[in-house]
Amino acid sequence: MMLACSNTKYLTDNQSLLIKTKVACDTKLIHQDELNSILKQKANQKSLFFFRFYTAVYNSFSHGKGTKFKKWMITHIGSEPILYDEGLANKSQSQLQQFMNNKGYFQAKVEKKIITNKRKSELYFTITAGKSYHL
Repeated sequence: MMLACSNTKYLTDNQSLLIKTKVACDTKLIHQDELNSILKQKANQKSLFFFRFYTAVYNSFSHGKGTKFKKWMITHIGSEPILYDEGLANKSQSQLQQFMNNKGYFQAKVEKKIITNKRKSELYFTITAGKSYHL
């Protein structure tokens, strides 16, 4: 069975595949790993440097007559597509804001930007930390 050329083939008109999430912060005192761990949605992973292989396997084998082989491919190799969700993006934004407040950045601003093109979305968060307060 051939893999689908497009991972967006089975999406409805109001759905988009989340292909990238990124958090940028203007202070080096906050580690990128900490910020990434807060995100409620992670982008679909690429493999083979440019192709979302695991998502393509899931899409190719999840339609049509279900066989044992198809079920095995979906559960062991395939990865369900991660769709952009506005509610989860807003939750991530508020969680990032709360994280910065907990770190003492009470004037921090967290901005969210979504770029959608051909049913593929990129989600960017930009954090302006402001002044840090410590006891």
